[in-house]
Amino acid sequence: MPEGRLNKIARIWVRFTRWAIAPFCLGLLAALLILLVEFFRELTHLIAEFPQMNRSNVILAVLKLIDLVFVANLVLMVSNAGFERLYSVPRIWNTAHPMKVLSISLWSN
Repeated sequence: MPEGRLNKIARIWVRFTRWAIAPFCLGLLAALLILLVEFFRELTHLIAEFPQMNRSNVILAVLKLIDLVFVANLVLMVSNAGFERLYSVPRIWNTAHPMKVLSISLWSN
Protein backbone atom coordinates (compact mmCIF):
# COMPACT_ATOMS: atom_id res chain seq x y z
CA MET A 1 0.00 0.00 0.00
CA PRO A 2 1.50 3.38 -0.95
CA GLU A 3 2.62 5.59 1.90
CA GLY A 4 0.32 8.46 0.81
CA ARG A 5 -2.76 6.24 0.94
CA LEU A 6 -1.81 4.85 4.34
CA ASN A 7 -1.29 8.40 5.60
CA LYS A 8 -4.74 9.42 4.33
CA ILE A 9 -6.38 6.43 6.03
CA ALA A 10 -4.59 7.26 9.28
CA ARG A 11 -5.80 10.87 9.13
CA ILE A 12 -9.40 9.81 8.54
CA TRP A 13 -9.21 7.32 11.42
CA VAL A 14 -7.78 9.90 13.83
CA ARG A 15 -10.50 12.41 12.92
CA PHE A 16 -13.18 9.78 13.49
CA THR A 17 -11.79 8.72 16.88
CA ARG A 18 -11.60 12.35 17.99
CA TRP A 19 -15.37 12.66 17.53
CA ALA A 20 -15.98 9.41 19.41
CA ILE A 21 -15.13 11.22 22.65
CA ALA A 22 -17.91 13.83 22.24
CA PRO A 23 -20.63 11.87 24.13
CA PHE A 24 -18.28 11.39 27.06
CA CYS A 25 -17.58 15.12 27.20
CA LEU A 26 -21.28 15.92 27.19
CA GLY A 27 -21.85 13.42 29.98
CA LEU A 28 -19.09 15.05 32.01
CA LEU A 29 -20.72 18.45 31.55
CA ALA A 30 -24.00 17.01 32.85
CA ALA A 31 -22.13 15.57 35.84
CA LEU A 32 -20.60 18.98 36.47
CA LEU A 33 -24.05 20.54 36.59
CA ILE A 34 -25.19 17.86 39.03
CA LEU A 35 -22.17 18.59 41.22
CA LEU A 36 -22.98 22.29 41.12
CA VAL A 37 -26.54 21.66 42.31
CA GLU A 38 -25.29 19.34 45.05
CA PHE A 39 -22.71 21.92 46.17
CA PHE A 40 -25.35 24.62 46.63
CA ARG A 41 -27.69 22.14 48.34
CA GLU A 42 -24.96 21.30 50.87
CA LEU A 43 -24.09 24.98 51.30
CA THR A 44 -27.69 25.97 52.04
CA HIS A 45 -27.95 23.05 54.45
CA LEU A 46 -24.79 24.24 56.21
CA ILE A 47 -26.03 27.82 56.44
CA ALA A 48 -29.47 26.80 57.69
CA GLU A 49 -28.22 24.32 60.29
CA PHE A 50 -25.14 26.29 61.39
CA PRO A 51 -26.54 27.67 64.70
CA GLN A 52 -27.42 24.17 65.94
CA MET A 53 -24.22 22.46 64.75
CA ASN A 54 -21.30 21.61 66.96
CA ARG A 55 -17.68 22.01 65.83
CA SER A 56 -17.22 18.50 64.41
CA ASN A 57 -20.40 18.73 62.32
CA VAL A 58 -19.29 22.09 60.92
CA ILE A 59 -15.93 20.60 59.98
CA LEU A 60 -17.62 17.62 58.32
CA ALA A 61 -19.96 19.90 56.36
CA VAL A 62 -17.04 22.04 55.18
CA LEU A 63 -15.13 18.90 54.19
CA LYS A 64 -18.15 17.80 52.13
CA LEU A 65 -18.02 21.12 50.30
CA ILE A 66 -14.28 20.77 49.73
CA ASP A 67 -14.80 17.24 48.43
CA LEU A 68 -17.43 18.44 45.97
CA VAL A 69 -15.10 21.21 44.77
CA PHE A 70 -12.25 18.73 44.25
CA VAL A 71 -14.46 16.35 42.30
CA ALA A 72 -15.86 19.23 40.20
CA ASN A 73 -12.33 20.42 39.41
CA LEU A 74 -11.33 16.91 38.37
CA VAL A 75 -14.38 16.60 36.11
CA LEU A 76 -13.61 20.02 34.64
CA MET A 77 -9.98 19.12 33.91
CA VAL A 78 -10.94 15.83 32.24
CA SER A 79 -13.71 17.43 30.18
CA ASN A 80 -11.41 20.28 29.09
CA ALA A 81 -8.83 17.75 27.97
CA GLY A 82 -11.52 15.90 26.05
CA PHE A 83 -12.78 19.06 24.36
CA GLU A 84 -9.23 20.07 23.54
CA ARG A 85 -8.69 16.70 21.91
CA LEU A 86 -11.98 17.04 20.07
CA TYR A 87 -11.40 20.48 18.59
CA SER A 88 -7.63 20.61 18.15
CA VAL A 89 -5.81 19.95 14.92
CA PRO A 90 -3.00 17.45 15.40
CA ARG A 91 0.15 19.54 15.32
CA ILE A 92 2.31 16.74 13.97
CA TRP A 93 0.68 17.22 10.56
CA ASN A 94 1.63 20.90 10.54
CA THR A 95 5.30 20.58 11.44
CA ALA A 96 8.29 19.44 9.48
CA HIS A 97 9.93 17.70 12.42
CA PRO A 98 7.99 15.39 14.82
CA MET A 99 9.90 16.56 17.91
CA LYS A 100 8.59 20.11 17.44
CA VAL A 101 5.19 18.79 18.54
CA LEU A 102 6.59 18.35 22.05
CA SER A 103 8.28 21.77 21.93
CA ILE A 104 11.51 20.01 22.81
CA SER A 105 14.69 20.41 20.89
CA LEU A 106 16.82 17.31 21.30
CA TRP A 107 19.49 18.52 18.92
CA SER A 108 21.26 21.82 19.37
CA ASN A 109 21.53 24.14 16.39
